[in-house]
Amino acid sequence: MFKRSKYGAKKHILTIDGQEEKFDSKLEADRYMFLLGQEFRGEISALSRQPKFTLQEKFKAGKKSIRAIHYVADFIYTKNNEQVVEDAKGWRTTDYKLKMKMFLNTHKQYKFVEVEKKRKEFIEVEYERRDSN
Repeated sequence: MFKRSKYGAKKHILTIDGQEEKFDSKLEADRYMFLLGQEFRGEISALSRQPKFTLQEKFKAGKKSIRAIHYVADFIYTKNNEQVVEDAKGWRTTDYKLKMKMFLNTHKQYKFVEVEKKRKEFIEVEYERRDSN
């Protein structure tokens, strides 16, 4: 069985169409099932898991190579002709908060939604794309 993370999240496995899908938390697994239902009903399309985004390209600082910075979200899908990037969060780490801010600044073509669960209901927080003048 899976070991809990340092934040208390327990890994989950779902069997979908005969294939095992692994999730970092029960919240993420529950949200995936919810989104699959929306996709089945035609409310969203092109649902996929673990999309990877480059927040900063690799570069050289003198002779030292600096690695690229990436952000891996939980889900990406299309809703109302708009691409939505979504992350299911029970605990917002410092690293996550920083990468989320970088994502909002560098990937303005996406709508970003953060999801948590309270009293068995999903709470969605949408971050609007806005260009500052």
